[in-house]
Amino acid sequence: MKRTVVELPKKLKLVLIGNGMAGYKFCEKFIKYKLHKKYDMVVFGEEHYPAYDRVNLTSYFIKQSAEDLLMAPASWYAENKIVLRKGETVVEISKSEKWIRTGNGAIEKYDKLILATGSLPFVPNVSGTKLKGVFVYRTIDDLDKIKSFILMLFQLFNSLKK
Repeated sequence: MKRTVVELPKKLKLVLIGNGMAGYKFCEKFIKYKLHKKYDMVVFGEEHYPAYDRVNLTSYFIKQSAEDLLMAPASWYAENKIVLRKGETVVEISKSEKWIRTGNGAIEKYDKLILATGSLPFVPNVSGTKLKGVFVYRTIDDLDKIKSFILMLFQLFNSLKK
């Protein structure tokens, strides 16, 4: 008996740079339109958290948990056949050879590339912006630095009261 081997069509590789709110919304559409049937997707985000709600970032001071702000946990990406590479900044793109390189030296080839890189905080060039206790307010890590600074001031204040 002769067996017939049927080869499935190879999936294309889609790389998404940016795992902020726009990148996350693209992931939702990727799932909704069942694009995982045609593409393997890898998402690169420079932060150590999956996408989170920056609009409500101030509530992080109240909730005390980054998980409360997540659009979806890291497990959601895996469950939906999306590879999430947190804490990896893309530092180079070769459009002609279709690959990206991360700050860690990892190289990822792609067939399709999407950039959803958001913005950088603008700090005006005025005196005082480099002083200790002046912070950018954009990410969970920024808020952690502010909280740590406030805690240090509180401890210093309490030690002076004694």
